[in-house]
Amino acid sequence: MSWGLSWLLSLTMLLMQPAALEGPGTWYGGVYIGRVTKGGTIYTANDMTAAVDAALWVLSPDSMECVGDDVLASRASFANRRLLVCSCANCIVVKVTDTGYLQQAGVVLDLSRRAYLALFGKLDGKQPVRAWVIDIAVSKSAGIIGHNG
Repeated sequence: MSWGLSWLLSLTMLLMQPAALEGPGTWYGGVYIGRVTKGGTIYTANDMTAAVDAALWVLSPDSMECVGDDVLASRASFANRRLLVCSCANCIVVKVTDTGYLQQAGVVLDLSRRAYLALFGKLDGKQPVRAWVIDIAVSKSAGIIGHNG
């Protein structure tokens, strides 16, 4: 099987899984530019990054528990993970570098300005997004992670 076909099949399998995050997404910039993120980097609105709710930032692998052949997150661990983020018309890849109190604002994902523009084409407030963790293998059979709550 060619590399391209293999990648396409893996992506298709991923998109058939429940999204790790689903709901309104927005963007942030302004006063946050130049600040140190939870991940220890300097925030710039020009990077393909995102922030998740502070409750989802778990640095310790101890938050994972094994169940049979699968490893399930007892709490979602999004720290420094790469996400495939999709709108109804487009998908992008971002790195989670920061946190915020997003649930209080009714948001599941806060994208950098560049990431939001790449996903939606214009800055336009809250938009529906779905996101999957794509850089860690969690299931031995599927090689993906799903989070249901």
